[in-house]
Amino acid sequence: MREITRQTEHTDEDKLDTTSAEDVPIDVLDTHTIKNKGAFARHDIEKGTFIGEYAGEVLLEATSEIQRPQSEYLFTVGGGLTLDAARMGNATRFMNHSSETATCNVDAQVVNHRGTRRVVFTGNTFIKRGTEMM
Repeated sequence: MREITRQTEHTDEDKLDTTSAEDVPIDVLDTHTIKNKGAFARHDIEKGTFIGEYAGEVLLEATSEIQRPQSEYLFTVGGGLTLDAARMGNATRFMNHSSETATCNVDAQVVNHRGTRRVVFTGNTFIKRGTEMM
């Protein structure tokens, strides 16, 4: 299950109201590794740029692994809730998790937006076009 390992100080919550799936600067490509697919930058992305929102079905964290034992797209958002992007996700679900801080080029942050927990991704460094985002 994916969990947040780092947080940013700045969020672009206003973009949550106006961003559509077409606005997400991600190309989903085969990684030719055990990960299968990955999210790659469609164009150069400046540090601090809002990349997108992790979208998915809201599940109770206590039962999420029982309800969806095969899902690879679970993201714990706190408050006893988990997002499952397997059925209702967008391209951000293909951002592969990395526990190595040196390879992470994207920050995930859970924000409370109009009473709902949302996960937003921002670039934490300059990301060159074609680079895998994680």
